[in-house]
Amino acid sequence: MQDKTIALLLQKAQEEERKAQLLLNSAQQKLNAYQQQLVQIEQYQLEYSKQMISKGQEGLSATQMSYFNAFVSHLEQALIQQHQASENFTKEVEKHRKHWLACQKKTKTLQLLQDKRQAEQQKQAVRIEQKEQDEFAQHSHHSNQKKSC
Repeated sequence: MQDKTIALLLQKAQEEERKAQLLLNSAQQKLNAYQQQLVQIEQYQLEYSKQMISKGQEGLSATQMSYFNAFVSHLEQALIQQHQASENFTKEVEKHRKHWLACQKKTKTLQLLQDKRQAEQQKQAVRIEQKEQDEFAQHSHHSNQKKSC
């Protein structure tokens, strides 16, 4: 594979990895937001239930109890929906994480290939230079022997 091809593939892989990282970050932020909303709803439900228990000890009418039950039912529905959304976002985060890891692996592989290729080229350049120096030294040695004869 030519150096320019490897460099181009590496550049493309790095860009894909960067995009995958951005998608992962975005999905993680959405998940965090939904989980935070879930906690807030749970806390609100707990506080509301405590208030209603307190008021219930003082005595509630049938209408008040009916409103309480309806509101608690709405909170429970909201919690169910929030849990489902949180599960969906967790799956989304995992999907993006796997994609990002695959992109990262591809980038590292191409980087290693490029590094190996450059190391081979450097070794080749050193061998060529050493060969040229040896030939020059040998040529100089023969020239010196002819002059002394």
